[in-house]
Amino acid sequence: MKKTVFLLFLFAAAQAALMAGTFNIDKNEEIDLSGVERISFVMEGPRCMMCLQTGSFEYSFSGRRSGGTLGLSLEGDLSSNRRRALPELITDKKGRTLTVKLYEKNHLFFGLVQNGSVHFHAEIPLDFDGEVEILTSSGDLTVEDLSARNIVIDSSSGDIEAGSIAGEQIEIEASSGRIRAETVRADEMFSIKASSGDIYLGETSSTDTRIEANSGRIELGRLFSSGTLSIEAHSGRITADTLEARRIDVESHSGRISIGAIASDSVEMKASSGSVDLGFSGLYGPVDIDSSSGDIVLHLPAASGFSADLEVSSGRIISDFKLLGDVSNSERDSVRGEANGGGPLLRLETSSGDIEIRKQ
Repeated sequence: MKKTVFLLFLFAAAQAALMAGTFNIDKNEEIDLSGVERISFVMEGPRCMMCLQTGSFEYSFSGRRSGGTLGLSLEGDLSSNRRRALPELITDKKGRTLTVKLYEKNHLFFGLVQNGSVHFHAEIPLDFDGEVEILTSSGDLTVEDLSARNIVIDSSSGDIEAGSIAGEQIEIEASSGRIRAETVRADEMFSIKASSGDIYLGETSSTDTRIEANSGRIELGRLFSSGTLSIEAHSGRITADTLEARRIDVESHSGRISIGAIASDSVEMKASSGSVDLGFSGLYGPVDIDSSSGDIVLHLPAASGFSADLEVSSGRIISDFKLLGDVSNSERDSVRGEANGGGPLLRLETSSGDIEIRKQ
């Protein structure tokens, strides 16, 4: 029975495809933003049942250097057996909120067949002092030179590419797709999350930063937070050039952690499965690192003073610093002592692996 229904669906879809026409889309619009404090872009595709194929959508957003208007454009070629299923520039202003979308929610299409591609572009004034919300259901998304008080970017399926973003609070999330951001400036909170995909950040500054990848690697350039910098990878490695923050928390459930230079008043790291390799520009506060399976390697300036609490369950402790004697190639499973007169506490523990403290 199910096979028969499926074959009937394919036959009906094939018939619908033969009836499809090709349409050129070329629409432009200017929207006055007087009185608008929130712009919500709801970029959803057509709601349909028994769809054989849908066209591809791409979305781009950029800053507009002059004028108090929002520029919108929609262009592409789309073949469809439902003329009413073609996307439109739909705007709806209620109170101080302007909503921009391509389809009305109450339109439901049956047996829809679509092919082709459509590109939506929005230009937002750089002096817009409000909230910008970008929600996409399917399709790649690019953002360039976007500035607003608060920015929310959420993609259900597709990659997010950002060149430069600035605001007080910034939130970026991709449910299925990678996120790449070159420059981010957040006066307060910056949050970025990828449920299934990699995260790459070039240079960021904020008060507090939260980075999370559920399934994918995290690659970071230079990150600065005057407050807390929190990084978590559930399945994938974490690499960074430079991390500077008052407090740094890093957790990797499966994958190595490798950071070139760290400057922080407090560092705490946990690695469930993978090595930890860290460089420090200096020791300014306590460092607490726990690895369930993997080596812990620290590179410190030669003049660093610290107190050490080192413990291995299965491995060696190796140090270029004198810690109550020379522990290089030590057979002991724990070492406690001071280097260069003592200083911040360095607590390192690994269940399976070596601990190495090297001079830079």
